[in-house]
Order: sequence, then structure tokens, then C-alpha cells
Amino acid sequence: MLPTFNVERRALDTDDSLPKLTDFNDLHVAEGIALVTQQIDAAIASLQVPVVPSAVVAVDDVVPAISAPLPDTAFAAPAAANGGAGEDGFTLAGLLARFSLIIGERRVWDSVEQMVMKWPAYAALVGRGLASEWEARIDKRTMRQSDLPKIKRGKAVDEATMSTSAMLLARYTLLYGTETVWDAENRMVLSLSALRAAYGGDSVKFWQENLCRKND
Repeated sequence: MLPTFNVERRALDTDDSLPKLTDFNDLHVAEGIALVTQQIDAAIASLQVPVVPSAVVAVDDVVPAISAPLPDTAFAAPAAANGGAGEDGFTLAGLLARFSLIIGERRVWDSVEQMVMKWPAYAALVGRGLASEWEARIDKRTMRQSDLPKIKRGKAVDEATMSTSAMLLARYTLLYGTETVWDAENRMVLSLSALRAAYGGDSVKFWQENLCRKND
């Protein structure tokens, strides 16, 4: 933005007969601060954008908010809707992925919980209707009894625990009425707490509950 001069000024740089006036500082010196203020205010006013009142939005024009997407329900449907009062959160697709029918038995292997379930317990869990629908499917998973992992009270026992427990059965004798055992290899008496510290609580507990355990 350049000022407008009312006084005569130099048109060419080589013209020394008139003063060289180019900017607002020169306008201030030549014609006064009042004219400077007037021209600047006029320039600012010309640049201002008029305020447009906001449009009134009709109720019918309001776009409803889009709710967040619902979670995937492939594995979540109330079991009660499938004919039973079992635990919510199961669908047929979920059962086909998770459970296997043990061939020749009315028992089911749960691959998530790593446990065998009797049919009444399974039906109560997922709902009787959904359980029957799953049982009728030809594409459901099946397992032979021989393919099941080692089971203790319905739960899978890992191979390390089984191996350690087999060694305990061969080597140690529980001394009746005490919290001690006889170590046949080192020929010494040990406490059960020492045995647990050496071999782990799970292995010792499995050994204690085994009917083949030696007693004296």
C-alpha cells in the first residue's frame, strides 16, 4: 500500500527541482500525521470482510451423528437366544473354531481352556439349542481319545509335568502320616517342601494325587 500525495513531487530520479516523496514517512513530513492516519484507516476499512450472519439450520437439515462401529459379533451372541440359559458370548462360528467332539463319547474338548467337558456342562455353557446345532454340523472338529493331551481332573497337563511326575513315582515314597518322603536314589528322607522346591509344585501335586504313588 502506497500513500497518495497532494503536493507536487519528483517524477524522475534525475529531476532535482521537486522533493522525492515515496512512502508514508515522506507523507508525514510533507503533509502531516493526520493525512497519514486518514489514508491508513481508509485502506484498512476497504480490506474488512462484512460479517455474514450464520444461516439458521432447520431441524430437518441436521445430520445425525454417526455412532462408533459396533464390535465384531462373530463370537458374541446371547446363548439364551439359542435355546439355553448358558453363558453369553457364543455363536456357531465361535463353537466350530473352539470346540472338538471326542469321537465315540458325549464329551467335548475346549481348545481355549485346554480341558475336557462333559456334554451337560458344555450345553449349559453355550446354550442347549446352540450346542445341538453345533453337534449336527458335519464340519465341526473332532478328536480321538488318543489325540487328547494328558488330562488331570479334566485339565491338560504339560509334558514336562508328566515327565517329572513319572520320575517322582519311580524314585520317591511318601512316608505315611508325615510330610516327608523317602528318596530311593540318595537313600535319605526329604520334606515335601524340599521336593516342591526341587521339582515344582505342579509336578509334586500330580505325584501326590497319583494312585500309583508308593507309600510306606
